[in-house]
Amino acid sequence: MTDNFDDRITTELQRLVEGTDASEMARARIQQGLHRPRVPHALVVWGSVAAAVAVVAALLVGSPDSGKKERINTAAPGLTSTTNDESGAVTPIPGVPGSVSAAGSTTTTAGRTTTTRRGVVATTTTAVTSKPALHAHITEFPIPTSTGGPHAIAAGSDGNLWFTEQQSHKVGRITPAGKVTEFSTPTAQSVPYGITAGPDGNVWFTEAQAHKIGRITPSGTITEFTIPTPNNGAIEITAGPDGNLWFTEQYGMIGRVTPSGTVTQYSSGGDGGQVEFIAAGPDGNLWYGEPESNAIGRITTAGTALPPYHFATIFPLGLTAGPDGNVWVASPSGSADPGTIWRITPSGAPTAYSLRTAGGYPWGITKGPDGNLWFTEEMGSMVGRITPSGTVDEFPTPTPQSGPQGVTTGPDGHIWFTSGTNIGRVDSVS
Repeated sequence: MTDNFDDRITTELQRLVEGTDASEMARARIQQGLHRPRVPHALVVWGSVAAAVAVVAALLVGSPDSGKKERINTAAPGLTSTTNDESGAVTPIPGVPGSVSAAGSTTTTAGRTTTTRRGVVATTTTAVTSKPALHAHITEFPIPTSTGGPHAIAAGSDGNLWFTEQQSHKVGRITPAGKVTEFSTPTAQSVPYGITAGPDGNVWFTEAQAHKIGRITPSGTITEFTIPTPNNGAIEITAGPDGNLWFTEQYGMIGRVTPSGTVTQYSSGGDGGQVEFIAAGPDGNLWYGEPESNAIGRITTAGTALPPYHFATIFPLGLTAGPDGNVWVASPSGSADPGTIWRITPSGAPTAYSLRTAGGYPWGITKGPDGNLWFTEEMGSMVGRITPSGTVDEFPTPTPQSGPQGVTTGPDGHIWFTSGTNIGRVDSVS
C-alpha cells in the first residue's frame, strides 16, 4: 500500500514537471526531489511534496530573477562557461526569536536514555538554549542558469567557492566578490552532486547519474574518472587525511580515488543501504551517514569498515568534524518536527540538540571560522548556527522558500551556502 501511494505521488509530481502550468523554477525544484538518490519512503514523499509546496509559495511571493543585471556569456575551447557579473544585494535579516523570557533566560530539558534494536545507547536530548535574538546580514548572488539546482559547495584552493548544479549538469565557480562562472560536464545528464577541494589544488566532485568522479582545475578543465561498479550512484565526497578523496555510493559502498584518478571501492560495513554525507573525523578515520539504518559509519584509510554507531532517532545527512574534537550531524525529522543537530564523540557518545523551526529539515553542516557549527534548513529556508555547548540561532534567507542545502566556510572567512537559484553569503551577525 505504501509503495502504491509513493508511486502515485511521484507520478503526480512528474505530471506537474511535464506540464505547461509549472514554471522552469518549479520544474527544477521538483525534479531535484524526484532525481535525488533514494531515501526511506516517508521522507521521500514528505520531502518531495514539501518541495513542491515551497516552490508554489515562492512563485506567489515573486520570482527571484526579477531585476537582474545583464549577463555575459563566454565560451572557451573544450568547455561551456557562463559568467555572471552581478554584485548581489545585501539584505538585513532579523534573527528568529526563540522562547525567551523578558530577561533572556535559558531553558533546558532533562536527558533520557534510549534503547535501540542494536543495544543500549545513551542519548541525551537537550533543548535549545535561548537568548535574545540576533540579526544576520545575508547576500544572495543569482546563478546564471536559474534552473541549475545548486546543491553542494566547497572552498577551493584558488580563493574561490565551487558548487555543483544537479539540474543543469554544471559545476559553478563564484569569487568572494560574487562573480559566477559555470562549466558544463563532458558527460551529458551527469547530475553533479557532492564537491570538495582536493589535496592536488583541484576541486573534485561526484556525478551521481554518470557514475563518475570529476576533477576540475582552477581554470575550468574537467577530467572524469569512471567508477568500476556500474550504476553505483556516487553521492558525496570529501578529502581524506591520507591525501586521497573519499566518496559515498548509493548502494552501501565507500569509494576512494587517488589524485591520479585510481578508484577503489569498499563495503561500508552497514546494512547495504544508502550511504550519504562523508567527512574526515577527528580520529583519523572517515565518518559517514547511513540514513536507512539510523547509523553513523566509519572506515579507516586502509579501507576497513569499523562497527557503526546506531541511534534510535537519527537520520544523518550532513556531517562534519567540529572544533571541539567531535563529529556534528544534521538530522531532519518529519513535517511537524524541527529536526536536530547531533554531537557525537569519537567513542560514539551522542548529544542531540533540538532546533526551533517545525519541519525545518536540517541538511548541510560545516565548521565555521568563529569556532561554531553552521547548518542549513532546506524546508525552513534558514541558515543556522550552533555553538559547541548547544546554543542555536536561526536566520531566514532573503528569498522565501529558497531551500538552502550545501554550506561551507569560504576563503574570505564568511559562511557560503547554496539556495534555490542563488549562492548565499552570511556577511555578519550582530
